Amino acid sequence: MEALTKWAKTSIVGDANMLATWRKSRSSFLMQLPEEYPESVKKAMNFSQDPCDNFFEFSCGSWVAQAQIPPSQGGIAMAWDEAEDKSYETLHSLMLKDYPQDSKFRKVQDWFHSCMDTERVESLHAQPLRPWLAVVDGIKNHEQLWDAMVKLQLWSIPTPISLQVTTDEKDPSVNDLFLDAGGLILPDATYYDDEDADSVAAMQSLKEYVHRIVKLSGYSDVEAEEAANRTLEIEMAFSEAQFEEPAKDLDDGFDHYNLTQLEQNSPHIPWAKYFAGLKAGCERAGVTCLSDLNEGRKKIVLDSPVFYSTLSEMFANNSAEYWVPYLRTHVIYNLSPLLSSNFLNATFKLDAELEGTETLPPRWKKCVAAVKHALPGLTDQLYIQSTKTAALEKAKNIEFNIGSPSSWSKILQDYPVSAQSYFNNSMQAYHRQQIHMLSKVDKKVDRKEWSMRASTVNAYYDNGVTSLFVPAAVLQPPFFSDTYKAVRNFGGIGCVMGHEFTHGFDNTGRKFDAHSRMREWWQKPVVSRFREHSHCIEKLYDNFEIAGENVDGNGTLGENIADMGGLKISLRAWEHLHTQTHGAPPSLQEQRLFFVSFAQNWCDKNRQKAEEQTVLTDEHSPNIFRVNGPVSQNPDFAQAFGCPVGSPMNPNHRCVLWKDVAPSEELLFRKLEKDRKLRALRSDR
Repeated sequence: MEALTKWAKTSIVGDANMLATWRKSRSSFLMQLPEEYPESVKKAMNFSQDPCDNFFEFSCGSWVAQAQIPPSQGGIAMAWDEAEDKSYETLHSLMLKDYPQDSKFRKVQDWFHSCMDTERVESLHAQPLRPWLAVVDGIKNHEQLWDAMVKLQLWSIPTPISLQVTTDEKDPSVNDLFLDAGGLILPDATYYDDEDADSVAAMQSLKEYVHRIVKLSGYSDVEAEEAANRTLEIEMAFSEAQFEEPAKDLDDGFDHYNLTQLEQNSPHIPWAKYFAGLKAGCERAGVTCLSDLNEGRKKIVLDSPVFYSTLSEMFANNSAEYWVPYLRTHVIYNLSPLLSSNFLNATFKLDAELEGTETLPPRWKKCVAAVKHALPGLTDQLYIQSTKTAALEKAKNIEFNIGSPSSWSKILQDYPVSAQSYFNNSMQAYHRQQIHMLSKVDKKVDRKEWSMRASTVNAYYDNGVTSLFVPAAVLQPPFFSDTYKAVRNFGGIGCVMGHEFTHGFDNTGRKFDAHSRMREWWQKPVVSRFREHSHCIEKLYDNFEIAGENVDGNGTLGENIADMGGLKISLRAWEHLHTQTHGAPPSLQEQRLFFVSFAQNWCDKNRQKAEEQTVLTDEHSPNIFRVNGPVSQNPDFAQAFGCPVGSPMNPNHRCVLWKDVAPSEELLFRKLEKDRKLRALRSDR
């Protein structure tokens, strides 16, 4: 593996003869290691690899050598895909069941069947698009252009104006409206560099793709060619504007505007008309949204002022009809997943050229994902009812958000679902989710609202509400099991939860206090040391290379800090439990199993193109570095495996951000105690 060679090249510091002598003396030690691990752990490991040279290869090497990447995927991750497959299979079996007409789960059944009815989908071909394309094709003037922009936004068809709603950084009890740059089909602005050969190839693929899907939608060759050229022209202009956006620290990144100030930044965008149209659309659905954007506090956050200034000038300098081919493209592109196989295959061809995938995923998986997205409350309840265990019940008593939400928004599920129309079901879901999001602007924050489904194999930390969320689906093997020894659970799900908790104290999370307000709540000397130590981590990861690309140490810094902190937190928690339970700290053999369990969270294998895209666009480091990076900087690892100073996993100099986890634990327990007191106070009122 190229990455392994690069790792050794950049990490070894010390005398080569000394290292060679040491490795030879350790051969008998390594031969004893297989007896220490469960069979399910051992089968992934490469015991011919010295753990102090490359711990990822030691922990995952045999699995990597044997793993076959599914043709529909750019890569495969041992633990995450195994758990995700189980989650999908469970939901699939539940969606195949026959529920009575009066059951609330009948909608789930009907939705799934509408998606699986490929005969009907094929027979309709591009017909479901026609009402939406008519909205765009009818644009003759700027008033009609903005009517169309409003309608597309209300039905969650992406336009250059990208809206999100999240908590205010100074007053986290209420939500703000965030405006970010949008309007691109390729993964991000870096793909539009006309001086880079790979980008030029990606843009050519985009042009061919647009030409094909516009033609499939019933337009002529001339119209398809115009759409392809105009789409690329506009998206290149958007990418240039995104590149011109000045880099900002988090402290300076929240530019608050009222409606008048927003109009001053981008005067040729009729913001008042636009927001009034969105407000009217919400009201038609029985929801109030976007009221008083010019009154009271400044509740609009402009993430990309240069982009919107550029967009404003583009609207001023071009006719309304100039935008028709571009908007036509985006309507077709964004709704193509709901259409016949001709559209799916065209989109797959583009994805394959970007990611290296070979086939489309099975239809049933696509449909399970669609229903999860469309009926979040019902699918959560269905999944939880079928998978609840004693362990999950016990976990629900913990002060974190474990398993699933306790309630779900009615607007996201109280709408008609037809077993005959996958397209209409999807559009209703998009619409409901969009107006639900818009309705939250300037409203009180629901601190218990999840942004992830119970059946999703993942976890997350939300600075806006200072909370950790752990979906039920990740609380299963290989991350967690009530049949595992504690050491394996702490190395598995414990490190995942520790990672998410550490986000509360990473380069972003540290700027939010215990009440989720963004402010500088640390003393200046501490901030200075934090920056110095985190800069070390940034430079460490800058030197890692894979698939011909260097990791972005700054762009991945928050996740790298979380990986290091999560490993340390979980290790300390497990050591504490072990000492309390057994009256002694863990043995070296048990410590080794902890680190192997941690590493096997991240065993993966990727196609070259998928790896390249990950390095360029993902805020996480590639998985090999999510293993080797944290353990190489952890002295407990070096001690457990007897790694000498100067070996790759025990370098002469380490980056140490948190010297001990005690401060983090103390902050956590203070927060939990404060939360308990607040709840008790509220219950007395």
